[in-house]
Amino acid sequence: MTRNRGAGTALRPLAAIVFAAMLVVSAGAAGVAFAATSTEVSVLATSQTVDVGQTATFEVVVENTDGDVGAAEGEVTLTDSSVAQITDVSYAGSPASTNVDVASDGGSATFAAFYGSNSLAGDGPSVTVLTVTVEGTAAGQTGVDLAEFLVFDDAGSGYDVTATNGATLTVEGSDDATSATVTANDGEGIAASTYGGGSFAITNDGETDVESVTIDLSESVVPDVVFDPDGTAGDAVAKGFSPDGGASATGLVDGTFSAPHNGVDGEDGYDVLTIAFDDFQPGETLTFSVDIDPTSIKDVDSSGGAGSVSGLELAGSTVTVTSADGSVTNDLFTDGSAGGAQATANGDVAAAPTLGVQGVTLGGTDFPAHAAATVGDQSQTLTVDGPAGESVTLLHVVGTPAPAAGYDVDDYEANMAASVSTQTVALGSDGSATVAVSLSEGDYDYFLAAVAGENSGRTSQTVILEYDSDAPSGPSDGEVVFAVNAGGNQYTATDGTEYAADTNFGGGSTYSVSGAPDVANTDDDALYHTERYGDPFSYDVPVENGVYEVTLQFAEIYQGVSPNDGDTDQIGDRVFSANVEGGAVELVDYDIYADVGPLSATERTYTVEVTDGELNVEFSASADNAKVSAIVVRSVEDGSGGGPVAPNASVAVTPDSGVDATTYTGGSFQVTNTGESAIETLTLDLAPTMLPDMVFDPYNTAGDNVGKEFSLDGGAVTVTNVEYADFHNGVDDTAGYDSLVVTLDGFDPGETMTFSVDNDPTSISSTPLGSQAAGPVSGLELSGATVTVANEAGATTADLVGDGSAGGAEASLDGDVAPAPTIGVDGVSLDDSILSARHAGATVNEQAQTVTVSGPANAPVTLVRVEGVLDLSDVPTPYDVEDYEANKAVVVEYYSTTTDATGQATVAVDLTNSSADGGLNYFVAAVEDGDGDPGFASNYVVLRYDPSSTGDDGPGPVGEFTSPPTDPDGDGVYEDVNGDGSFTVSDVQAFFQNFEDGVVQANEDAFDVNGDGSVTISDVQALFVALQGGNS
Repeated sequence: MTRNRGAGTALRPLAAIVFAAMLVVSAGAAGVAFAATSTEVSVLATSQTVDVGQTATFEVVVENTDGDVGAAEGEVTLTDSSVAQITDVSYAGSPASTNVDVASDGGSATFAAFYGSNSLAGDGPSVTVLTVTVEGTAAGQTGVDLAEFLVFDDAGSGYDVTATNGATLTVEGSDDATSATVTANDGEGIAASTYGGGSFAITNDGETDVESVTIDLSESVVPDVVFDPDGTAGDAVAKGFSPDGGASATGLVDGTFSAPHNGVDGEDGYDVLTIAFDDFQPGETLTFSVDIDPTSIKDVDSSGGAGSVSGLELAGSTVTVTSADGSVTNDLFTDGSAGGAQATANGDVAAAPTLGVQGVTLGGTDFPAHAAATVGDQSQTLTVDGPAGESVTLLHVVGTPAPAAGYDVDDYEANMAASVSTQTVALGSDGSATVAVSLSEGDYDYFLAAVAGENSGRTSQTVILEYDSDAPSGPSDGEVVFAVNAGGNQYTATDGTEYAADTNFGGGSTYSVSGAPDVANTDDDALYHTERYGDPFSYDVPVENGVYEVTLQFAEIYQGVSPNDGDTDQIGDRVFSANVEGGAVELVDYDIYADVGPLSATERTYTVEVTDGELNVEFSASADNAKVSAIVVRSVEDGSGGGPVAPNASVAVTPDSGVDATTYTGGSFQVTNTGESAIETLTLDLAPTMLPDMVFDPYNTAGDNVGKEFSLDGGAVTVTNVEYADFHNGVDDTAGYDSLVVTLDGFDPGETMTFSVDNDPTSISSTPLGSQAAGPVSGLELSGATVTVANEAGATTADLVGDGSAGGAEASLDGDVAPAPTIGVDGVSLDDSILSARHAGATVNEQAQTVTVSGPANAPVTLVRVEGVLDLSDVPTPYDVEDYEANKAVVVEYYSTTTDATGQATVAVDLTNSSADGGLNYFVAAVEDGDGDPGFASNYVVLRYDPSSTGDDGPGPVGEFTSPPTDPDGDGVYEDVNGDGSFTVSDVQAFFQNFEDGVVQANEDAFDVNGDGSVTISDVQALFVALQGGNS
């Protein structure tokens, strides 16, 4: 399994193996048994109760054994990791090697143990395998379950686990054990000030002594307010932390300021005050006062006005209360008065709701917890999302703008409250509600929300709206109305698009790749370093009703990248769908890895109409988790105006031609603008072509002994720039270029341009011939290449696929391209380590094969078979040739099929082998849309047809070994796992380290030592037994 887990890892092979103790075989284990007893596995005791902070131990017991256990592997999970955490997993007996991985949140642990000659025996039929220690962290109840469990006897035979039985842990303890209430200007008016004596009160209303209370102003609703103990950050009046009552009774130690607002020193005040105690018992209260100022009035001589900061103006500030039992946090929020605020921090604080504005895209600000927009309508509708059925209080603060001449004044910055009001709204069954508001004129309107109740919960981000009657009242065509960096922080792309920090999501989790790796196909690598993933999850964006273009941006940053991804075959590991605004699912069974490989950016764009004021994008998975890196929503012209939209186009390359067609010929590329806006750039990317290593060779450096730069052959367009991009070898142009980018002017709707350029396979780069046999490259041989047309409003992408002829290819770039299907071969194990991330291949000796297709249900699919040859005639030094590589198509055949209601289809095919250099049968498929236009290209399958082959060339090298394994005794089992030519204990070690390796799993028959039809840890045990003289 390869799953994004956020906190934890998937089951995987043991990471460290020690075989020094494996010197003798278990008594009586002279051979390998192929059947074992049925059993249940239980977590005992079945029910335990502890207090918060205490631990309980559970034993994992195999109930019915043959008397021993030789290996075990599994995963123990807590159903509620907020209640307890797994702190330790220990094994019974003396296993030869073990692996334990406890998730970072303590919610699960994977484990594996191999006992070797030290097999584990019990007093009777039951055997205790391991002990799990669980610590209670909060009041509640959690299950202690076995998500998976495999167990084997000392001969390597698997027990038939018929059931796993979990246990229950109850954790007792009050949510209020640590609890304190903080008030600021309790019940006072709008002119209140924290400077006045007793303005703050802290009451310990918990069950344990409070050790410290921290107040952090950095996210206050009125921004840039700071503690000003030295009079350097605001007006001339200063007051440090001043206890006014209860200091002795509470054991007050001190109050210290930290987190300088300017990041350097106290000249601009401090964001944080921490108050320490050594005897603050339940029921006691400390009162104090302190000077707080907005930085905008720094160096002002007088006090008062904006310098009198009330508790209400601190709403949104964080309060953290710490005791010996832990820390709890809440945010200051209105107490119902115009000047007061309160927060009760304990273990039962409601989560923050999400606050937005219907039809308005909120942009980032210079404040850490604020988003803002300028609007042209005085009446606005706020959207609130939170727990279904709860009530939410909306705080509306009309803020007086800070004077422009003030100190370090930012956009949307107010420095005092002019008026305060609240509304309370009940959330519906879907957890959402709307609130109508009217904005002020000349001021800033600040909005903040929290779940209502006896104790208000955490606060939302602050939304700032500025009413300007001259501002546009709706989005202009092509305007970005929403952009989000999924799972990440605010980000400005190289094209100027401003992505908000992750917001407006429902469900899912976040993940980020470590090490900031390079991401191909983008200049915005950082945008793709984070993601939101899950099954299901959604983004729900308030927008005005209208037509929108939605771009979903992806890069695979887990499969094939994370060290926690335990296998080597990532195709099919993550398959998911995305539905934009209901109706037909736009992106169906999409596999990023199969499409573009790991750490490579790609995107899909769809046009939808919104009629209910909210744009919804829903993600679901059929394998692993769905994911998204970023989302951009742009308004689209609906016919009432004439603004630009993303362009559409049809592309044909050497259309309706034969296998000898060439892109060198004038007019070989034909591009027609089929949309409603001009095309400004055209990009062709050959990196993902079906026939590998096809490149642009404009300067005669990469193919045969002739080159041709881009040549405009027809059309009333102006080419303003031609760029050859992405060196194929990553260094220089000696191996050509993967990409061609043409910048255009005057390429208007309805017009067609034609051009030509030299394309070559890199394998022939040393030929002296002006046109070597493989040198003429047809459009069909560029199948899978990505074509993109773009203008200021956006981009549209599609893949080249065969046009029905032996030499032509086409693409329809209309913003609604059918998703790529996935293909395989029935009964054939494919090696996905060949050529590229999109290729997988095998050598077969039977001409008749069955290709499997998986894609959208009831969809027409075209499958193309291309017999390729590797023609190296007159090539003295072939360049970088790989196994299964072809450089020329000689036979082309098309097949048509339709998927069934489950999205599956099969196609019977006959392979060909036309020459000694041929027999490389390449397959690619594409779904047709309702108009008959081709969709994105599938992954590629390559079958080498060799009638003389035994059909089994043996597996390739395993893991990090460079030599392929061998079968020393000729029995069909490849005991020499490390490929060193002999069968020794090092092969058992190699097998233990790599039994889930992709090569091993793809060659099941070669490594199924115990003959049970699969390769698992039990085969490792069986191989060890065979080494000691048993059977293999």
